[in-house]
Amino acid sequence: MRLTLQAEHAVRALMYLALRRDRLSTIAECYEISRNNLMKVAHTLGVSEFIVTVRGRSGGLKLARAPKDINIGEVVRLVESQPSSAEFLTERVDKDPMVGLRRALGESVDAFYDSLGQYSLKSLVDGNDALKRLIFEGGSS
Repeated sequence: MRLTLQAEHAVRALMYLALRRDRLSTIAECYEISRNNLMKVAHTLGVSEFIVTVRGRSGGLKLARAPKDINIGEVVRLVESQPSSAEFLTERVDKDPMVGLRRALGESVDAFYDSLGQYSLKSLVDGNDALKRLIFEGGSS
């Protein structure tokens, strides 16, 4: 299964915010990614209440939940807009010659997200010294 860059950018932004509240442009600069692409991802994460925006002089982005409460599978599924296996099946399964294929594909997609679902944001940042160096000392990703 192939993921879009949006999924990677979403998880990267959350990893950054797990360590430090900051402005979107600073996060984009840190990871050397497009500010516009990151803005789209941040909007999706904000609407889904993974992050919140803080207005004002010391404003920026911050996590809306504790890192331990952010499930990576949930984030990636949201950004990728992937349906669950039930959505692969049509209402009239008895007349659908592809129902077996749809079921197999749906189950494999669910297994992929279930695997990602074993990780929390906290598990990706705890002990990640390279990430901490990148965020707090600068450097390229």
